[in-house]
Amino acid sequence: MSEITIKTAQVGEIPILTMAQESSEERPIVFFLHGLGMDKRQGLPLGYELARLGFLFATIDAPRHGDRFDEKLEKMGRGEGEYVYPFESGLDLFFMLHEIVVQTAQDLERAIAYFDDKKAIDRKRIGVTGFSMGGFATFYAAANNPDVAAAVPIAAIPAFGERWSDVVLEASAYQKWAAAMKKAEAETVKRTAFMERIDPFHKLATFHPRPLMMISGDQDIHAPKKYSVDLYRMLKPLYAQTPEGLRLSIHDEAGHELTPAMVEETRDWFDQHLLNR
Repeated sequence: MSEITIKTAQVGEIPILTMAQESSEERPIVFFLHGLGMDKRQGLPLGYELARLGFLFATIDAPRHGDRFDEKLEKMGRGEGEYVYPFESGLDLFFMLHEIVVQTAQDLERAIAYFDDKKAIDRKRIGVTGFSMGGFATFYAAANNPDVAAAVPIAAIPAFGERWSDVVLEASAYQKWAAAMKKAEAETVKRTAFMERIDPFHKLATFHPRPLMMISGDQDIHAPKKYSVDLYRMLKPLYAQTPEGLRLSIHDEAGHELTPAMVEETRDWFDQHLLNR
C-alpha cells in the first residue's frame, strides 16, 4: 500500500482536509460532513479506511465550526443571547442547525468544483456521508445535487418539516413553556415555512437509482429512526429492480453516536458502489 497523505486546503472561506494515497489519476471521492459542535476531524477514522482502498477522502468545516468558529453558536448552546423559544426546548439551536445544513450543502458544491477543476476526481463517482447535522446535510445534498452518486446519512432525519412540527408541538404541550410558545406563534409560522421549503423528504425520490444507505441507532433519541423508516418505505418500491441500491441499517444498542461498526459499514457501501476494481 502506498503512503497515505493528509493535506489541508482553503477554498474561499471553506477549510478542507483530505486524506489519500498519492496518485496522478482521477479517482472516486467521498466527502464527510461532521456533526453539530464538531469539526472536520470527526471523519478521520472513515477517511483512513477509504484512503486505504484508493479513494480521495475530503472533509470540510461547516459554517460556525472548526476553523470557521463563530461564538454565536457556542453562546446559543450555553443559553446566552436572544431566543425566540425557551432555551431548554432547544428549538432555536435546532433551527440554526438547519440553516447550517443548507449552507453546508452549498459549500459541498463549491468543494466538488474545486476538486473537479484540479482534475483530481472522477466526477461520476462522488460519495457523500455525514453524521447527525452532517447526515441532515447528506440527505439535503442527495435530494438537490445531481453530482452525488452515492450517499450514506448517519444518525440523521430526512423529514425536516415533519420533525420540526413534531418538536414544536411537543414543546407547546409543556405547561411551563406554553405562554412562550404562544407568544412565538408568528415566528413559528415563518420558521415552519422555511423547514417545509428545504425539506428533502419527497425530493429524495429523485435520488433513485443511485445507491442510498441510511444508518440509525435503535436507541437514538436525537434522530429517531422513525423518519428514516418512513423514507425507506416510500423509496423501496422505486428500488424494486435494484434492491441492492437501498438499505436501512439499524444498529442495535446504539444511541446518537458514530460507532466503529457504522464507519466500517459506510466504508463497505462506498467500496461496493463507487470503487471500480
